[in-house]
Amino acid sequence: MTTALLAAHAGTGHRAIAADLAVPADTVRRWLRRVTARAGWLSRQAVRWAHEFDPLQSAIQPTGSALADALSAIGHAVMAIRRLGVAATPWQLIGRITGGQLLTPSWPSSG
Repeated sequence: MTTALLAAHAGTGHRAIAADLAVPADTVRRWLRRVTARAGWLSRQAVRWAHEFDPLQSAIQPTGSALADALSAIGHAVMAIRRLGVAATPWQLIGRITGGQLLTPSWPSSG
């Protein structure tokens, strides 16, 4: 999944990503849509965790892309936690940061 997100950020289309990962194109498209739809929430969660574990961390600079901002914030949070010596894989930390909701569909907005 990380490979798919990073490839999408680099401009690779979902079909090419799917072929590289040997998974159905619809699966990759669904991953990308869900993460992109939740990018603002993901960024907020990750920034909170990054600063909680490293209060002296400099501000995470916006990139101009919601997906890239979310990926950057998640990366900062994972690095901040790992600097403390937490023995967990990046995916375990991402699961914790997102409360296991990385791919949860977004609720429709009311209003």
